[in-house]
Amino acid sequence: ILAKVYDFICSSKNRVFVFEQNQKERNPTWPVRSLKRVTTTRWSSHSTALNTILITWEALIDTLEDLHKSESSSDASTFIDYFQTERFLYTCFVFKRIFGLLDPLSKILQAIDTDLIIASEMIISKKNQLLKLRDEFDSIIFEVNEFIEVHSEENFTFTPLSQKLHRKRKRMPGEQASDEPTTDPLNNFKYHTFYIVIDIISNEIDKKFEIKTNNHKMPNDAFESISLIYPNFLNAELLKTEFMRLVNCFSDLEKTYHLPESLHKTYLISDDGDNNDLFTDSSIKDVLPNIYMLIKIGVALPVSSASTERSFSELKLIKTRLRSTMAEPRLEGLMRIACKQDISIDKENMI
Repeated sequence: ILAKVYDFICSSKNRVFVFEQNQKERNPTWPVRSLKRVTTTRWSSHSTALNTILITWEALIDTLEDLHKSESSSDASTFIDYFQTERFLYTCFVFKRIFGLLDPLSKILQAIDTDLIIASEMIISKKNQLLKLRDEFDSIIFEVNEFIEVHSEENFTFTPLSQKLHRKRKRMPGEQASDEPTTDPLNNFKYHTFYIVIDIISNEIDKKFEIKTNNHKMPNDAFESISLIYPNFLNAELLKTEFMRLVNCFSDLEKTYHLPESLHKTYLISDDGDNNDLFTDSSIKDVLPNIYMLIKIGVALPVSSASTERSFSELKLIKTRLRSTMAEPRLEGLMRIACKQDISIDKENMI
């Protein structure tokens, strides 16, 4: 729905002008905002687009009503009916809370100099916060009721959640528990939308990042994928053997490398910089050659594909803007010049 309302408003400069004028009339001191495009390569665009809709909700409704009167647009009428429903508000505030939790994680994973340890810890932390959100549905109800109360004073009306009629199920002989469906529309939204959305996101986090309960168990397919990519440098079976050997003796190796400065005193010697020195300065290259090569490959590879996706996303935005502001013959001419740069052009004939 966010993408559809963006296409509807921003497809016409006149509609954009009406939307900006309604914002100035509603809130003269506020900055004029434009609706945001929702893109698949930018997770933060969903949050930005949703927040813009909520902030400019009054001006958006006024714009849709003006367009419905002037253009007799059925799409505008459909948007008005949907944006003034409690289902839309509950859905918006649920995803606003979810985006507020996951946006910091998304920014960390898209950073160029991502710290893998901090990122992995933040993934677990955000998942736990997401599961705690299951118990905070009452606060979302409060936010929705507050939104409705504020806008009801300005003669805005909202369609309540629809209540579905269910056929009463006949209890079989000997059956003790009743199996009647939920009739309250708010509880129905809570159980069939709110909980399901949180469970899907939580399961996707487990699936994407492979959160394990037993960190010491070696997976059956460990190191196989990277060994297939670099068969000349790595061997999967040797990697498993060397990795288990390194895990078992790492604490002793670390204590040997960092000798204590005094007796009868313990130190918490776990620092990423010290571990880097441990791998580079010690003779691990000769003892564990596959692990050493794996570390060299790992530090050379980018952490994520966010930079590449961001570049293609910017290219898509530039291409879309060129198409909307440039005539087709000129765009084709520029493309031909860019593709055929080796062809000499007679400037006199062109003039």
